[in-house]
Amino acid sequence: MKKVSTIWLFIVFLMIVSGGITYRLILNKQILNKNITNLPLETSIAGKTVSKGSKEIELKEILDGANNIFVESYNGSDDMIELNKEDGEEIIDILRNLELEKIRDYRDDEQYDYILHVKNNNMKIKIGSPYIFIEDMSGNRLAFQGEAQYIEELETRIEAIYMGKYQESDLFANPESITVIADDEGYRWDVGQEDVEAFMNQISLTTPINEGEAAFALAEYPDYRIQIKTSQQTYNIHLMNKEILTVDSQNQFAYYQYDRKLWDFILKKYPVQLKAASTDLKSLLRAKRITIDDHKDMYDLEDDQYYHRAIARTILRGKPKEIVDMEQQLPLVFILTFEIGGKNKVVYIYNDYIVFEGRYYYAQRIDEAIRSTVGVY
Repeated sequence: MKKVSTIWLFIVFLMIVSGGITYRLILNKQILNKNITNLPLETSIAGKTVSKGSKEIELKEILDGANNIFVESYNGSDDMIELNKEDGEEIIDILRNLELEKIRDYRDDEQYDYILHVKNNNMKIKIGSPYIFIEDMSGNRLAFQGEAQYIEELETRIEAIYMGKYQESDLFANPESITVIADDEGYRWDVGQEDVEAFMNQISLTTPINEGEAAFALAEYPDYRIQIKTSQQTYNIHLMNKEILTVDSQNQFAYYQYDRKLWDFILKKYPVQLKAASTDLKSLLRAKRITIDDHKDMYDLEDDQYYHRAIARTILRGKPKEIVDMEQQLPLVFILTFEIGGKNKVVYIYNDYIVFEGRYYYAQRIDEAIRSTVGVY
């Protein structure tokens, strides 16, 4: 009986100890949660901000002591550019002197152009006129709004520093070989080693462009590309027109505005003329406008911005082979009317065939290729 009483006393003792431990764990968790709710930033919920504590750190407090700053362009290269001490202090001073109003209602999809990564305090400062967002590593956020003019001036300064540093990156610093290509004609020119430096001096990128604003820019004839090889990778620069180009590499695809001196240099150094007869399919590259009549009535349009060149190139890259005749009972898929030199030239598209100026061509699945180009399946 004494032995049983001893066991029961031991069990009661264990229960008391266990209860004490549980109480301590719950208390610690409550204290921890209380500390979390006093974070200086705010959490975004469904496009609004919800205060997580009564005391908030102001923007100036966050900026004090900020150093080890990197800049990322939302529209440009994925590479981050490290600011030197002088540039970093300049940008922080501009931020510190801005008149900003804290806002609590904003959309989560607000656009921004540049992100400052402040490494020493693990903060991100996202800038897109007229807003500035500050985020910590947990996604907590403070949002501010200022006068668009002054935010844009800040962005202009960041952009100048960013693009200046980008011009010192691998693409510009370590070219080993350069090839110029005119895709519409299949021409290639290898730049001599003695001319590489002078060639690179012609390339000056000025501003990253939002992809949505440039997506329908289509390369003008003869579709120039510049292939630059470094010890690290190959870069493809695609000249869309006199103002816009793309840079495509292992770690980026981005649109940029650039200095027109490159366009003028290429046209003078590597001239190409379209010599196709008016009865040749290649003459479609001269078109200024296209009208598409889809016999499935899925896609009819008239366009002078994009599709006249896009569809002409789709036809030519289908490698059409001229033939004597074709089966006459095939269903017609598209009637394409190209405006060339003030006259209309009509192209008839069948499943695998093209008829133009009384001549017949075989081009496997050309109808599907054209339907893909116009985005209809």
